[in-house]
Amino acid sequence: MRFLLPSLLLVAAKLVAANPISINPPPGAKLQPVDSRAVDSDKVIFGRMTNARRFAMGLPPLKPKGPRRGTRAASARRASTSMTPTTDNSRHCNILVKNANNPSITYGYATPSFPAYGVYGAVQGTQAGALEVSFNAPDAPVSAQLDFYAQNGPSQAYLYVGAVPGVFSTSEDLSPGSPNYAHLTATDHTAPGSPPVGGATSYSDITGITADHESAIWGYNAATQEITAQWINTDGSAPPTHIVFGSGAFYLTSDPSKFNRLFQWNLPTVTFTCVTPLTAAEGT
Repeated sequence: MRFLLPSLLLVAAKLVAANPISINPPPGAKLQPVDSRAVDSDKVIFGRMTNARRFAMGLPPLKPKGPRRGTRAASARRASTSMTPTTDNSRHCNILVKNANNPSITYGYATPSFPAYGVYGAVQGTQAGALEVSFNAPDAPVSAQLDFYAQNGPSQAYLYVGAVPGVFSTSEDLSPGSPNYAHLTATDHTAPGSPPVGGATSYSDITGITADHESAIWGYNAATQEITAQWINTDGSAPPTHIVFGSGAFYLTSDPSKFNRLFQWNLPTVTFTCVTPLTAAEGT
């Protein structure tokens, strides 16, 4: 997806030393509406400004121009609705977010909205109206490489809750000892076990930043109702994957400590728990 130029990394490092990095767009910035394809010249389209202006506004640098790697072809847009879970193994969940180190600390339910730049990351105190995902889980205690279909998500173009590598990551790979990370966003379907593939997402539509993505990253424990994430690296390996929450987003990373140090943050690692939606619970 991206390999930041050494000069840009040096500039970014100096900025971090002076001020903590803000991934959020500046207050008052005009973002493209969700699912918009038009380019409006009087709107600020992140990813099309000069690097000097982006750094001044606290934004990440532009992706260096160049040919994409030939090892992975960009995936064609497909009819995502055809992947909607329809079997008897279909499960529905609202996602309850808890502190991983202290489960008694509950942050709330993931919301069906993008608080910023086309990524998931807001929570609400009540279950009613929370983000509802559905997925086909085999009849097994633990399932992996699942697609989460957003039943009430904010994007009508990209119907899956997937992930894209973060703009400040030095590669698309996560690993212990590395601050690399990924955002949760709305994506198209990708094959189970696939490394990140090319294609548009709500994140790329709104920010103008090209980013590969994965959708089949979710795991489900039928006994504990725990939902886990598993990123797949470009070489097909499955690194440790933790969920970090805060600053308007959910992040995936292999090393929460290194990730927090990169941005001078102290965000908590969290867990996701499947809670039966109220309408389904009332019908049982």
